[in-house]
Amino acid sequence: DAGASIGLSLPKSKEQVDHGCRAFSKPGPVCADSTNPMISVVTDFSPSCFRRCPQICEPLGTLVTAYLSDPNPESLQGAFCANAEPFTCMFEVDAAEECSKVLDAGASIGLSLPKSKEQVDHGCRAFSKPGPVCADSTNPMISVVTDFSPSCFRRCPQICEPLGTLVTAYLSDPNPESLQGAFCANAEPFTCMFEVDAAEECSKVLDAGASIG
Repeated sequence: DAGASIGLSLPKSKEQVDHGCRAFSKPGPVCADSTNPMISVVTDFSPSCFRRCPQICEPLGTLVTAYLSDPNPESLQGAFCANAEPFTCMFEVDAAEECSKVLDAGASIGLSLPKSKEQVDHGCRAFSKPGPVCADSTNPMISVVTDFSPSCFRRCPQICEPLGTLVTAYLSDPNPESLQGAFCANAEPFTCMFEVDAAEECSKVLDAGASIG
């Protein structure tokens, strides 16, 4: 307490010593065991982040490789979500400030990563169900629509049931006014398609639907 009063703030427990000194205990290169020669492009943004969270080195190398082979955002999201847990270290109190430099810099070169644990959970929700979409639907024709973008239906599973009803209505009476009535009878679930994390994928469904009437 006296040390703190004269500006010499010292840890007050062994845990605080270990926690506070973690970033300074490894003066060598970060992610030294990585076999990805391009990983330094990311680690150089903030070596301290990777000293605090060495567990992200291996999955980051995989992500960099995925980015170089296919920079498509959905492909990268899938690669990230395949092993997202190590990255949550970046949001812990003692790492957040340094790791935010990595996240901001990554976004600037097109390698966009979540910036909170909540964003990780939200963004990876669509990739946690690798099975068929709308699996409970009894409409055998629903796949004609879901195949346009399975990710849309993984993000918005609540649209499966009303979509099945809409497909049935379309097959029995493709009149636009009749379809509009069938849609409006249960429109609320479809609003999910316009949310930020779903809009891009679901626009493929909407565009395709318009192309077939």
